[in-house]
Order: sequence, then C-alpha cells, then structure tokens
Amino acid sequence: MKVGMLSSYPPLDDSIAKVSTYNLIKNCPAEFVRIGCKGSKADYIVNFKSFFLKRDIKKIIEKEKLDILHIQYIAPLYGKYTLNLNLLPVYKLKIPIVTTLHEVQLPYKGNIFGTIRHRLLEFIEENIVKNSDRIIVHTNLQKEFLERKYKTKKVEVVYLGLYCKKNNSKKTRNLVFFGIISPGKGIEYLIEAMKYLKKFKLIIAGSTPNKFCKNYLKKLKKEIKINNIRNIKVISKDWIPDSKKEKIYKKSSIVIIPYVWGPYSSGIVQDAAEYNLPVVITKIGFIYDAVKRYKTGEIIKPKDPKEIAEGVKRVYANYERYKRGIRKYRKEVNWRSIGEKYLKVYKEVIYFSKV
Repeated sequence: MKVGMLSSYPPLDDSIAKVSTYNLIKNCPAEFVRIGCKGSKADYIVNFKSFFLKRDIKKIIEKEKLDILHIQYIAPLYGKYTLNLNLLPVYKLKIPIVTTLHEVQLPYKGNIFGTIRHRLLEFIEENIVKNSDRIIVHTNLQKEFLERKYKTKKVEVVYLGLYCKKNNSKKTRNLVFFGIISPGKGIEYLIEAMKYLKKFKLIIAGSTPNKFCKNYLKKLKKEIKINNIRNIKVISKDWIPDSKKEKIYKKSSIVIIPYVWGPYSSGIVQDAAEYNLPVVITKIGFIYDAVKRYKTGEIIKPKDPKEIAEGVKRVYANYERYKRGIRKYRKEVNWRSIGEKYLKVYKEVIYFSKV
C-alpha cells in the first residue's frame, strides 16, 4: 500500500509536522510518499498556496502510483490569500482521500470580518467532509459535532498518539502551563488563580511566534507585576525546543490548560499524559474529551480563577486516582497502536473505493 501524505514536515516546528505526521509515518506499517510544503524535508515539495496544487498532486499520484491520498488539513497551510479554495479541486482527483481535520469550525459570534472568515472556513470544511472518503478527528466530541452538523457517517476518531516518557513520580506543588501564548489560552485567569494558590508555584512556558502573541505576553507580565504575584515564573521564546520542554515537564506535577477557545484536540493533553501528569482543564470546545473519557484530571468552567484554584486542589488531594486514568490512557493511545488504526482506515477506504 502506497500512501501520499500531504502535510508539513520537520524541520518546520508546527505541531502537524512535529507531532501528527512525523510520528504517524514512523509508526504506521505502510509505504508513505511525503508531499510537503516549503521548508519541509519531504520526497516532493509543492506550493500549498497555489491554484495549481491539483495539477502538481496529480503528477505525483501518477508517477508514484499512489493507492490513497491523506491530507492533513489546517487552514493556514493553504494560504489566506487563496482562501483555501485552491485545495478543493484536489478532492476531484480520482484517488481515495482521507482527511484529518485538526480543527473543527465551532459556531462563531464576533465582528463582521470574523463572521465572513468563519463562514468561508465552514464552506471549505463542508466541501472537505462531503468529498473525502473518510474524515479523521482526534476527539469523540468533534466526531459527534460533525455528524450532527453535516449528517455524515464518514467521521472516525483516532486520538493523537503519545510516547510514554519517564517523569519524577514524586507529587509536588509545581504547576505548569505550556504552549503558544495567545489570548485563546486564558492565561490571564490562571494568573489570577495563583492568588488562591499561595502554596503552589507556576511556570508559564510558551512560544510567542508573532507580534500578536508578544503583545499578549506583555499584558500578562504587566498583570503579574502590578499584582505582585511572586509564585509565577515566565519562560518565553519564539519557539521552545524539546530539550527545554522536557526539563520543564519533569519539574512539574500538574498541567493547567485554562483555554477559552478550543476547536481542536489539545496537544498539551497528550504532553501531560506522555509525562504521566494529571491536568486541570476547562470545559470548552473539544479539548477536554480525553480527560473526560479517561479521567486524567479535573474539568472546570472557563474564565473562572477560583474554579482553576479549586481544580488544582482537588487534583493534588486525589493525585493517585488521576494517575490510574493516565496509565490506562497511555496504554491505549501509544503511537504504535495509533499507527495500526491508521493502517486499518487506509485498508477500509481503499477496499470500499473499489466496491
């Protein structure tokens, strides 16, 4: 079986390249042809933002005699100027297509420009769902949402995989927030929560890849300084390398995920399970699905500092109970098992495309 994988690849630092695609190809027993965007180390490099994308992909399909095409879809990969419309003709190619939707379009309430953008993304999403032979999402909540919205039975859940890493088993009062520092992450509510967690220490470690994120970080640092909150340490860079990330997690005991927006499966939930750490996570969007299913932490209301604090205290008081849930999660969602699930999906799609 020969699978064409349309995606970003390392050395690019985005999560699709570093987490989803790289580890899937490494752990799935199929033959992959890597079709990457600029900056990727792949078998073929094509312009994802070109209106000639269909033509370029067709040439690769014919040359490599591909059996199936797997598209890793996240809107920014395909260009804001082409409005992602250049991707839709690819779905007219005569080959079975599997698409992973890394984000699912939740209802939007905002300004007129945001509304227009959202409706366009919904239009793209609807066409992708309609024209894919199978849709992969990473949470059961996303699957249920898409099935209701588009009245489809094509959606399948395959969790993001993980590797089981060692961590300090000793329970401490060290908390961590890790990830891109942006307003959708609700970090301001976490900072306020630390007023109620005097005996705990928090590390806010995150990347600030653009000016928007850097300005948000400045506001957070100002809030910490004005309120004289001394039990918070901030570590920020344009990108935090894996070696530094590992050191941060190994010093921590509880991961805080205080998001206020979550149309995706949070990679931080996977990080926490990899390092055997329970979480406190907001009930927002789709991010809390695995935590609810495997009981790996406390699920709390968003935008509520006191709720965050109470969640931390509950996890700390019942630490071993959550560790049992994490052990089950790690056993079922390791990358080798996930690779086998993808292989099963590919075989089914190819089989039914010939019936």
